[in-house]
Amino acid sequence: MMIKIAVNTIEKLHINLTTYSSIKTTIFEDPKSTSMRILLLLLFIAFSSGCTKITNTMLLKGEWEIKEAYMNGGSTNQMAQLFSDFNQSGKYLTYFMDEGLMKSEYYIDAELIEEKFGTWELQNHDLIHIKMDEFVDGEFQIEIIDQEHFKLFSAHNNVSFYNIGYSSMELTLERN
Repeated sequence: MMIKIAVNTIEKLHINLTTYSSIKTTIFEDPKSTSMRILLLLLFIAFSSGCTKITNTMLLKGEWEIKEAYMNGGSTNQMAQLFSDFNQSGKYLTYFMDEGLMKSEYYIDAELIEEKFGTWELQNHDLIHIKMDEFVDGEFQIEIIDQEHFKLFSAHNNVSFYNIGYSSMELTLERN
């Protein structure tokens, strides 16, 4: 019985190697197969960019602390302007969760002051759409600094707080 299984496995392996050899000869050695080479190159590019998107999705998921928020190219961290006691003991946490869900929490010391829910979707490997609250609603370019830090930049973030409207915004996040 074991010998029969081994012979069948060897025969299947031989067929697969013969098929591979035939495909290799057709694609790479036949001068008429330029279009096939181009197709394979395009498939490789599409597959590899999809892998980057999956990798970035896995990198983004989890708990992050928003350390800085700058609007319209300004140099003032707006977190202290928007949230009371941010500089002394405030902490703004954001959770990128499964199914495109987000949650944000604002703490003073260890006390939860505010909680909001929103959505996120990775558009491609370096572009994310976030609809979180009255401060964050737009498409953001992702700049991954390392696995623990990244920045988000939007040229057209819709700030509904006090009807501010569209403005640029840069957020600095650190994994918590």
